[in-house]
Amino acid sequence: MQDWARELPAIAAERVLRQRRSSVSGSLLSAPAALALASAGLEPAGEAMGCAVMQLGGVGSYCGYSGMGPAPVVVSSGGSGRAWRGYGLYVKALYQGYDAALARLRAEATGLGADGVVGVDLQVVSLDTGTREFVALGTAVRWRTGSRPAAQPSTPGQVPVFLTELGGQDVAKAAAAGWAPLGVAIGLSLALRHRDGAVELASRMLAPNAEVAGLTHLVHDCRSDARDQFARRCATFPGAAQAVVSSMRLRTFEAGCSMGSDAGAEAMMVGTVLGRSGPGRTEPPPVLQIMSLRGTGSRPVRRTTSATADPWRTEG
Repeated sequence: MQDWARELPAIAAERVLRQRRSSVSGSLLSAPAALALASAGLEPAGEAMGCAVMQLGGVGSYCGYSGMGPAPVVVSSGGSGRAWRGYGLYVKALYQGYDAALARLRAEATGLGADGVVGVDLQVVSLDTGTREFVALGTAVRWRTGSRPAAQPSTPGQVPVFLTELGGQDVAKAAAAGWAPLGVAIGLSLALRHRDGAVELASRMLAPNAEVAGLTHLVHDCRSDARDQFARRCATFPGAAQAVVSSMRLRTFEAGCSMGSDAGAEAMMVGTVLGRSGPGRTEPPPVLQIMSLRGTGSRPVRRTTSATADPWRTEG
């Protein structure tokens, strides 16, 4: 059995083999995205998917409130010296679910002989109470002969299959500028703050449209911690130079505690890590076909960078 197949359930490995035997390469790309990738030297190799089902049971919580003074905000990472018990294991399980789905997505792409997966879509589906399915879906692509960037070795296995949430047009633009996607990074955080007297007063007794400062701090700290975790994960990719954030999600919830109730927030940041693939294109922009507004004839006119020339000039 090949190495990539060992990372997949048997039914997933069979699906990859069927795609390899077929003369048709599946794709989730739109027509503009496919054309943009073709201009960058990439072609579809098939559809790729990775999934994992995780059981997420109750783990309890601890908001850190002693009953004296303003309630603190505690985050799942325990960052900034803030104590934490309870949801750290829950966040760890979320990471395991996402990482397993992405790893299986990469394994399927490897089995298809692809160099990367574009347009990766991450989804989480609740199957029943406490059980969630983590799904990563995208289009596997490969470099056409002679199109691989010079900075990327062509020997199989030397460069891992890249993953990116970026669409075909954005991947093509990045390639033209000398950037290559390396992988998808995820930052997760869960935070709690006890609903102390100040929060209750602001929530129930103040006039409408007033800020609830305690909940502002909760959401701010949760988002900030997710950004920190995202940055740490980006730094683990060899050759990482920058990241493109594609989404920042937030949900809020209420949790009971021994002294009343806590306000909770869960934040997730997702993006693509980029590395340098080369100096980028230096040739002039391609010829544009422009329809003349003077008469019926038209012919191609090359745009120029001259300071005195009109870049939109037409000749007809």
